[in-house]
Amino acid sequence: RCPRNQCGRVFLANYSQSLNGVFQLRYLEPRQHEEPPLPDLLKENFSDFCKIYKQAIIADEMNLKEIAGMGLRKSLEFLIKDFVIKKLKNDNAGEEKINEVKKLFLGTCIEKYISDSTIKRRAKRAVWLGNDETHFFKKWPEKDLTDLKNLIEITISSIEAQLLDEKYQKEMKEPR
Repeated sequence: RCPRNQCGRVFLANYSQSLNGVFQLRYLEPRQHEEPPLPDLLKENFSDFCKIYKQAIIADEMNLKEIAGMGLRKSLEFLIKDFVIKKLKNDNAGEEKINEVKKLFLGTCIEKYISDSTIKRRAKRAVWLGNDETHFFKKWPEKDLTDLKNLIEITISSIEAQLLDEKYQKEMKEPR
């Protein structure tokens, strides 16, 4: 049991003994995972994305690299499509448009519905690398999971910036 009062978790430790008799810690089970830091605004608006993204990051931490990339790609799709759907609802778009977004390929959705050039540029590249993680042939073999995570993170920051901008535009329409 962890001796820290705020923790107190039960765990198993696996040690190996070297030839000189010294024991070395090999690993602990079950592993504890920190929740990836995500802006509150995203947690409030895109809970499906946050759930999938968290699982993908945990898979990466567990060295499950082959499925972590697919999870990151899926999380990106949920983030982008939910972002687009949120904007369409705010613009009072009909259910038909929203259903169209749900069915579109992610790249087509970005091209057709994302107007902010920064979000579009970043999200498109994240999709390219995310697709590499799900397909047999890699188009970007020199890029890896770190690059995909970086692109998703900067896409997140762009979306957060736009949401914050919209929030303050609504709250502060005129100077006082």
